This record gives sequence, C-alpha cells and structure tokens, in this order.
Amino acid sequence: MLKKLIFCSGLIASVLTLSACDKQTASTEVEQNRPLQVTAQWEINSLDPAKVGYVFHALQLVETLVETDSQGNLVPGLALSWQPEEQAKVWVVKLRPQVKFHDGTLLDAQTVKQSLEIALSKPTLLQNAKITQIVVRDALTLEFRLEQSLTSFPAYLAHTSTVILAPSSFATTQEVTQIVGTGPYKVESIEIPQKVTARAFADYWGDKAIIEQVNYLANSRAETRTLLVQSDPSYLVYNLDYASAQRLRANPKVVVQSKPIARTIQLKLNLAHPFLEDVEVRQVLSQAIDRTAIATSLLGIPQGQAYQILPPAYPAWQVTPATAAPDYQALQQKLSQLGWKLNEQQQLVNAQGQEFIVTLRTFPDRAELPLIATALQDQWQKLGIKVNVAIGNASEIASGHQDGSLELALYSRNYGSLPDPTGVLGQDYKVGGADWGAMNWQQAASFQAKLASYTSASTSESEQKLLREQIIQQLNEQLPMIPIVYALVNVAHGPALGGLELDPFERTYYLSKLYWLK
Repeated sequence: MLKKLIFCSGLIASVLTLSACDKQTASTEVEQNRPLQVTAQWEINSLDPAKVGYVFHALQLVETLVETDSQGNLVPGLALSWQPEEQAKVWVVKLRPQVKFHDGTLLDAQTVKQSLEIALSKPTLLQNAKITQIVVRDALTLEFRLEQSLTSFPAYLAHTSTVILAPSSFATTQEVTQIVGTGPYKVESIEIPQKVTARAFADYWGDKAIIEQVNYLANSRAETRTLLVQSDPSYLVYNLDYASAQRLRANPKVVVQSKPIARTIQLKLNLAHPFLEDVEVRQVLSQAIDRTAIATSLLGIPQGQAYQILPPAYPAWQVTPATAAPDYQALQQKLSQLGWKLNEQQQLVNAQGQEFIVTLRTFPDRAELPLIATALQDQWQKLGIKVNVAIGNASEIASGHQDGSLELALYSRNYGSLPDPTGVLGQDYKVGGADWGAMNWQQAASFQAKLASYTSASTSESEQKLLREQIIQQLNEQLPMIPIVYALVNVAHGPALGGLELDPFERTYYLSKLYWLK
C-alpha cells in the first residue's frame, strides 16, 4: 500500500532554497508508474565505479558500506557498525543481514571483500587508506587491516568508488560488465555514454522506491537541460547555471530549488612556473580577486565568497580569513616591490622585460566556469597581468598537470566526496601533486605530516583542533590553490513532483523518496 505523503507546493522566492507550504496527498499507485526523467551533465563513459561510481550511487543503483546524512555525519549503509581496534590500525565492520543484490543473491562478507579488493586495484581515494589486508571473520563480519592508524577510515568506505557490486557484475578479468547492486533501483539498461533505465527493486532491504521507473539522460549543455524541463514536466534537471535558473523561476510551470553544496570553485597553479613560484605573487593574485562581485553578480550566491579551500559544510575546519575588497593600487605597489613594473602599454613586466602573461584552462561543462575565467581575466588586467583563457575539455587540465604544460586551471572541486575532508586533502596535496590538486608544491611533505598526525588515534581532541587550524592556515598562506567561490546547486522540475531533497554533499538524488502528486 502506498503510504500517505505530504508535499509542500508553494514557492518561496529565495536564492538559497525554495520550499512549499500547502499539504497535498500523493496520487495513486497507478500514477507512480509514470517514469521520471532525470538529467545532469555527468556522462557514463564506463561501468567502472572507480570512474563513474558517483553517477550510479546518485541514482541509487548501488550502495556503500557507510553512508552520510544531510549534515555529513556517518550513518549505517550496508554496514550496521564499524569499530576500531589496535589504535585504529584495525577496523571491524558488521554487515547488514538479509540484503539482496539485484540478481537475487545475498550480500555477505566474502562478496564485499571481493568487490573492495577490485576497487583497491584501481586508482581511487580508497588507496589512500593504505589497507594491507581485508579479512573475513564470519559471514557478516569483515576486518580491515591498515598500514597505519587512521581514525577517519570509515569515511573512506562512504566514497562512491567503494560501492558494493555482486560477483555477477565482474568478468573473470575483474572488469565490470554490468551494474548489479543493492540499491532501491536496479538497472534495466545502460547505453554508454548517455542513458540509464532503472526500475524499483521489489526486494530492497530498506524503504522501497515510490516511482516505479527512472530514466537518466546525460547532457553536458545547461541550455539544453533548461529546455527539457520547460517542455516536459516529467523532467528533474540538475546543475543549472544561474542565468537559466533565474529564467525558470519566472515560469509558473517549473519549480526551482537551490542549495549550497560542499564544492569550491578554485584555481590550480603550477608553482614551478617562474611567475607563480613566489608565494607573495600568489597572494597578490588572490587579493586582486573581487570574490563578492563574482559570487553575487555572476552566480547569484549570497555569501558565496571563498577565502579558504574547504566550504562551510565543514564548520570545524573554518578559520577567520582576510576578506578585504581588492585595493588594486596597493597591490600594484606590492608587485613593484617584488620586481614587477608596468611598461608603456600598461602591461606588467619583470626585470628581464618579460610580460606577465599566463594561460588559464577551464571547460564549459559547468556553465559558470567560463564566466568566472573571464572575470578573473578582467580583474587581473587591472594589475597589468594578461590572462589568456583557453576553454577546452576537462581532461586537458589533468594532461597539462602530467606533462607540465599547465599554468593555471579553473574548476569546481567536490570536497563532499568523502564525509571527512582529510581524505580529499590528502589526495589533492600529496607529495608529487595530483591531477586535480596541487602542482609542484614544495611544502607537500610537511602538510602530509600534519594530516597523518591529525588522523592518528593517539592525537587528542585539543591537538586535533590545533592541527586543523595549522592545516588550513598553511593552505591559506601558501596558496597552492586559490579558492574563488563556494558552489550552489540549482535544480528544476515540474510542479507535479513531490518529495525532492537536495544533498549538500552531492552523493545522492534521493530518487526513492520522490512521488507524483495528483
């Protein structure tokens, strides 16, 4: 029997969130057979969770051992509990009983071990947990042995590259050939790189999905996604740019909801570049950014200015940063002290007569990125710095890191991919750098030492607090990355869809909670 559900249907004109007020009852079970069309920019270029597990997890096709709530707290998923032993060098995980995979087989410790060992063979964040062995204690108990003490280990089991797949998902070569998970929706078909068809799984261990069928369509253009929700009320559209969201708010046939997410739009710098290796130059570049104008005028995100890398979703990691508006005259004087002068063409040059010219790479998959790149170009030109903006594919940033050709890159980094930010920080600022992290940062070793101390079981809470401040302060002062703004997710759908909940950590679309109204 379909339970009575309550939905709020009126709109509140707010940039941060739109909700509704009058109660309505979900329509009949027959109505819930109407398919829901979900679209976002994420393409499905592989079946491997190491590459696109976040899409399969968002669609609730697969699940992880540990999940998170809307505040980022760890909660049981396929695991009921996790307990440390031997100073957090060993973790004992108890599995949920009587969980069925979509092929009808039962979840047990051996299948989880197999799935995670395959995940460990791929380049994912799970490798940073330094697991030395996974041991099956009994049918529903696993033991994870680590190379070193790691109090944040359970958070790694929430990463979407660690989703648990049935043995039937893998070929003999351990290649993923089909997605057979445990979620409230099961795969009916996948057409790489754009389409997924899923149906509610009748034997799901938890609350059953209400809408029977969900279809996913990957579409990289925000303009096209905007047109889809305007023309078809069965669409649920994610990640709209600010301009599109504003236009849709004026449409009475569309509901727009927005929410801050644990994502930072940031600049990656090649610290071996002769113009960028000086930390004082990097500090001038950061201070010359008018973050308020970018956040409010370009993106419509009040209080979205980012003066430190980790977003407000992690309140324990926040320090009080400097937030002054750019003083271009003072910054010009600072550059002069550092050996940079304006020539007759008002271009900044060094003592060797080299103009300060850099190339900034970005990509259009997120419509706000080219806009922000253009704003940075204009703001830095006030100092005589010329920025060539190169809009291409996201892969060009990673390849530029690898071959050393990258100078600057602008992209959006999801710090919510792990509920504990130390995992992402450890990946992004590791010794040797990372494709989506620091490049040629000489202080990476000392930074990693602080992280290791922070996650050690022997570190007290007061010591952890001090280490958090030191970790963020080191990033704020050294600026291996320059934060610009914190991100906002804009979502649109027809007025007949009820129960929408937005996840600030972007782990799930909560599709199983959605329902069609009368």
